[in-house]
Amino acid sequence: MASLSEKIAAARKAGFSDAEIQSELMSSPKFEAARKAGFSDAEILSELGLAAPKDEGLTTERAAKVMAGAAAPTVAGLAGGAALGALGGTAIAPAAALGAGALGAAELVGNVYNLGRSAFGYEPVKTPFQYIRQATESAFPSVAPQTPTENVLRAATEGGLGALTGAGAAHRR
Repeated sequence: MASLSEKIAAARKAGFSDAEIQSELMSSPKFEAARKAGFSDAEILSELGLAAPKDEGLTTERAAKVMAGAAAPTVAGLAGGAALGALGGTAIAPAAALGAGALGAAELVGNVYNLGRSAFGYEPVKTPFQYIRQATESAFPSVAPQTPTENVLRAATEGGLGALTGAGAAHRR
């Protein structure tokens, strides 16, 4: 089996740019595991023989892609709630808000569960947002954050949407 360095060399030979290779690597579960282990993106990429992406400012196009990827879990919750509302004969908008709120609640429960697991030395389990994010970034690698600024934008977008949908679900009478 080819090593990762050999795969990177083959990708370069096939015409992929370092930026494209980085984007693909940065959305992989192994890269995410290295981040969780405390390594920075620059350290991980350096170990692989790649330069860290330069954070030369966030363009509108990149911001839109990162925000679209960040919105995927909330959109999935909204769509699931709306579909169930339509099937159940209830109003679609409140059902959509409840779907997004339920996904947010499941994420919270998963994170609390992982805190307990880590206290006893166990590996964390994936949360619903992580599953949706991984599927989105596998299907659309360009939405994966590639710089620290883009990571902050993703976190802010997810947090803002979570607050909006949670407040919307809690406000329902």
